Amino acid sequence: MTRPSTSHRAFHRSHMAIDYFIQYPCRVRAVVSDQNLLRMKNARKEARASIRIALNDPDFTTDMAAFEYAAAAQLLERNAAFPLHAKIASLLEEAAPLAALSKHCQDCPANLRGTAFGCGGAIHYPIIKETEQWLVSRLPDDLSTEIGQTLLSVLEDLRLDGACVDADRTRKAIYAAKQPIWRNWGSFWSKKTGISSSQMLHMLIGVGPLSPTHAQLVCWFLGFLDGEQKPAFRPDNFSAASDAPGIIRFKMFLMAAAFAGSNNYNLFVNV
Repeated sequence: MTRPSTSHRAFHRSHMAIDYFIQYPCRVRAVVSDQNLLRMKNARKEARASIRIALNDPDFTTDMAAFEYAAAAQLLERNAAFPLHAKIASLLEEAAPLAALSKHCQDCPANLRGTAFGCGGAIHYPIIKETEQWLVSRLPDDLSTEIGQTLLSVLEDLRLDGACVDADRTRKAIYAAKQPIWRNWGSFWSKKTGISSSQMLHMLIGVGPLSPTHAQLVCWFLGFLDGEQKPAFRPDNFSAASDAPGIIRFKMFLMAAAFAGSNNYNLFVNV
């Protein structure tokens, strides 16, 4: 398997979520780029949030994602002199093409969520400690196996040290935990090896769009693809009532990555 390449870089965030789409060659992709699709979806979210702020909805902060609230609040602050109804109208006009485009999503094989533009989704910040614990718990139990040795090799070859993640840990709006979660292998009598949640987050969201090979590897390491790059139908790969919302969203992300990797598509990732 050819190793993906990556570069060391700090994250640049324009909003409070990690957005992703399977780059499936559908009728939507024929006319709209990933960036434009994301722009229109964010405009629609900001419009809806602005409407609810304008209506002084008492349930707004409890039943809407925090990042939508923050985006709308920033929008209103930036444009304080601009009439609110005009702001909302402008955003809705920007998002208007989504209605016509969404009709192509109904029978799309990449529509994993069964919704309009269900080939993608969002992981909302902050990333909580329980999510990081879950990520490292998914790693192979035995690092002496083929999968374990490949994991260690990829971390070293691609210099996935997690530094770009740890640099953001002073911002509670991004990471709830000030320190990464470590999983250690080995015993008192043997060499000890540790892998941190920062390294896995670096591998997942710190390298930009995921190539098919990169998606295959990370989904193999985390149990969403088997050694033959076929979907691993483990019961714990699916959302459970006991899962924290952040874990559910990472499971959805990994299912999208598994579909993309096993079908030789890129996964667009916008951090």
